[in-house]
Amino acid sequence: MAYCTQTDIENALPPLELARLTDDLAGDTTATAIVAAKIAEADSVIDAHVGKQYAVPVAPPVPALLTKFSVDISIKYLYERREVVPPTRQKAFEDAMKLLEEIKVGGLSLGVEPAPAPSSEVQAQYSGPAQVFTRDTLEGT
Repeated sequence: MAYCTQTDIENALPPLELARLTDDLAGDTTATAIVAAKIAEADSVIDAHVGKQYAVPVAPPVPALLTKFSVDISIKYLYERREVVPPTRQKAFEDAMKLLEEIKVGGLSLGVEPAPAPSSEVQAQYSGPAQVFTRDTLEGT
């Protein structure tokens, strides 16, 4: 499940701007597959950071902060397809990445249950034939 939807992207960008960034045929329609690919790309970056503290993908309901990160990162990736990223979009991307770093190191919470801590106990198990030589069987030889 994605952290944002195409509708979230459409709410953040004017329709013609989104069409310009995604329609490779120079028309005036939004290429849904391109938007979906950029959302998936953004979400993989989010998971790489958030996965240090939380089980990923984060289960629904998706925290609003992750939706915002996904939108901001996706939009930056969409702009990179065509041109230099506008300063406001670049700043939103950088802010999202800074906050993701904070989440990664545990300095910021998503407000959801963190991933279970790995067990510090190592339990070795051995399965094989019974021991043939023991201290008792070797005594006196």
